[in-house]
Amino acid sequence: MSINKENKFTGSLIREFHLWNLPDSAFILLNKEANDEFFKGMYALFGNQLKFAKFLGLSRQGVHKYHKQALKNDGKFYPVYFPLRLLNKCLPLLDKKFMYYLEQNISEIRARVGLSVYNTKLPIIESEEIYRILAHIIADGSASKGKTPYYANICKELREQFKKDLQIFGEMKIYERKPQAVELVFFPKIVTDVLAYLFDIQFTYPNRIPKLLFSAKEEYKKDITAVFQNMNKFLKPKAKIFVVVNDRDNLYPDIAKICDYTIQAVYQRPVLMRTERDNTKFSESVYYFIKNN
Repeated sequence: MSINKENKFTGSLIREFHLWNLPDSAFILLNKEANDEFFKGMYALFGNQLKFAKFLGLSRQGVHKYHKQALKNDGKFYPVYFPLRLLNKCLPLLDKKFMYYLEQNISEIRARVGLSVYNTKLPIIESEEIYRILAHIIADGSASKGKTPYYANICKELREQFKKDLQIFGEMKIYERKPQAVELVFFPKIVTDVLAYLFDIQFTYPNRIPKLLFSAKEEYKKDITAVFQNMNKFLKPKAKIFVVVNDRDNLYPDIAKICDYTIQAVYQRPVLMRTERDNTKFSESVYYFIKNN
């Protein structure tokens, strides 16, 4: 990860997330020329293909498969994606210039299953778009294990903005479905895998709101307010609303005022063992709102 100029939303320095900062669970497909240069360079460094295979913990056939980027099955050839964990194992052996060259020559990146992001844009730069994507997935999205993630919203304007923001990762197949009353925007799983890893959050059962969202107070407030205001169109006056959030910066009283909610009560509850790695004591607020009109 590298740091550049100041972020106008957080007041802190902008972070850039490079290929080697992404989760090891990702799979990549390099452009053929870059892929060939990488593997031939590794063969030269180790002496031959077999020694390089042993370094990676693979068979010679396994390395050959990744080098050729194709696997034949029933007379058809299928693309073979290189595990990022194996590439990361090689990075200490590469000079920085070649590392950046590889990063700029990724044709696809994906999770083990699911849709790919094509012509990947790296590094991923901390931005307003990142904050909006995170806020919308937390508030109105789903990223269940083994399932294609989606963003649900009846507002076309918000769905279109969400799809536009996703383009910061690269080109991807995005499609909409309306199984019931709300339109769903489906997008590649690698997006939520990367965001969950970089911002240390579980989208299925959010263990915390990412710290960067709280440091970007005004931007976060604006995006969450938009979510509630859209929801208001379908709520009757005096509707009861419960919001569970880690509101350490006390943003939700202002959000309630903007959305014309009365705060009936705020309950505090402890949350233990947010993740297997985290034993820190943590509490969250349960806001009980009443919609005024």
